[in-house]
Formats: sequence, C-alpha cells, structure tokens
Amino acid sequence: MAQEHDLFDDIIEISKGFDFLKNPLGGVTDALDPSAPQWNPADYKERPRGNTIPCLTCKNEKSGCTACMDVCPVNAIEVEEDAIEILDSCRKCGLCAAACPTEAIISPRLAPKNVYDDIVSAATSHETAYVTCTRALKRMPRENEVVVACVGDITAETWFSVLADYPNVSVYLPLGVCDKCRNTGGEDILGEAIAKAEEWSGTGMGLEVDPKSLKCHKRREYERKEYMDKIARTTG
Repeated sequence: MAQEHDLFDDIIEISKGFDFLKNPLGGVTDALDPSAPQWNPADYKERPRGNTIPCLTCKNEKSGCTACMDVCPVNAIEVEEDAIEILDSCRKCGLCAAACPTEAIISPRLAPKNVYDDIVSAATSHETAYVTCTRALKRMPRENEVVVACVGDITAETWFSVLADYPNVSVYLPLGVCDKCRNTGGEDILGEAIAKAEEWSGTGMGLEVDPKSLKCHKRREYERKEYMDKIARTTG
C-alpha cells in the first residue's frame, strides 16, 4: 500500500528545488568537466590472480577439475602441478573467479562479499537496484546501478543472499548484448545461477531489457533519513 505524501515530503521536494536553483546546469557542467569521472569499461574489470593452495588440480592432478579453464572464453588459463598461470590474452571478464569451486582464482573486485555489499547498498537506498555489465550500460552508472565485467560473474550463492532480503533487485540486460559478446557463456551462467537462487529463496528475480525503463528513485524512508542527516551536519 502506497504511503501518503505528507508535509515532510513537501519540505524535501522544496529543498531539491533550491539545490537545482543553486546549480541549474549541474549535469551539463559535470559532463564538460575533464576532472569529472568518465565512462571507462576497464574500471570495472580486473585481471584475476591464481592461488595454488586451494586449487584442486594443483593438489591432485587426478582431481579432474577444469572449471576455470572450461569457462574461460579465450583459453587464457593454464593449470599445472604447482602453478596457475593467467595469460596476457585474459579478457578480465571474471567468469573464472565465479566458476572456481574453491576460490583458487581470485578477483578482489568481484569477490562475493564486495558484489553483495554493492547490490545491497543500491537496493537499500533506492526503489529498484539494477545489476548489469559494461556492454549493456555503456555509460557512467547511477547510484542504483551496479556494474560488473560480465553478468555471469555473480555466483548463485550471492544471488540467493540478495533475493532473500531484497526483492527490489533486477538484472538489466538488453536483448542482443550477450549475442555479440566475446565472453561466451556469460548469459547461460547467469541464467543457471539465478535459477538456483530463485529455487532456494522462492523469490523471482526481475529482468529489465529496455534502457528507457531504468529508474533512479530513492526510497522514501531513505530519502527522509538522508535529509535529516543533512540537517544534522548543517546545524551541528
């Protein structure tokens, strides 16, 4: 049931109007400012590192585990007795880190806890949070948009943790984006991971394919708290 608009909401709307009057060209000047953050897909990618200690194949060559090598779209991973080598041909897609069952392939940026925290932060503060990839977004993300190198980078366990408490999270993936991507298999991995998470949690994951449908609205309770915190900082 929708909450009624009250006086507090009016005050917040008026304050937004004052902020706009102070800097009516804020968005335009930010875009022209060379020191402002610029869209760069490389900022959301990271070359993974190998850790031989938990690697099943490094421990026992008869283990038969080839998860990281099977998922790599460019065959950039070589695993031998005592070494995991990430070749220069690595696309930094992160699929290997998500596929490894023992976290022998490490990508700190895509560590499950880091991804989870980013998604929860967006879902807590906004009515809808979106998880997407660099090819799908192609611009600087808004506050409620979480960008990863590939949509297949997020494990089923991470999706489950999100779905269990935050039903306002959706995946943004326009049609045809994955078809032309060299990270083959990313969309299939995403589908499998979300299917498991939905089965475990009993909750469905949202999917958005139209860029015009992306919204960036803060949650009412969060916006109120943010406004009160602003007053507290201003008045001391």
